[in-house]
Amino acid sequence: MQEIYSIMSFMHNKIQQSQDQRFQFEISDIQRTMTAYLIPAVENYVQLPDFLREKVVNQLQLTPSQLLEQQLELIINELKNIAESIYLNDLNKLIDQGVFLKQKLQ
Repeated sequence: MQEIYSIMSFMHNKIQQSQDQRFQFEISDIQRTMTAYLIPAVENYVQLPDFLREKVVNQLQLTPSQLLEQQLELIINELKNIAESIYLNDLNKLIDQGVFLKQKLQ
């Protein structure tokens, strides 16, 4: 979660520094996507009783802990790619990665 926070902070700073409204919009859209996904996912996990967090309960044969860990790993990897695109000011790549992230989190 610290790594996600760090990248999200970088994105926030870039929005503040950028004069390109399209770039600002795309970064903000990615942040909204992340917030809309992460908050409920973590809240749902935290609300699970401890004994259910390590019990296989789905068709994927994963525990809720494993599933959340797998999802967070995917998010971190994608956020790193997004941060690289932001750093390189590559709007087209940023747009593509934002669309990909939305599709993966739905």
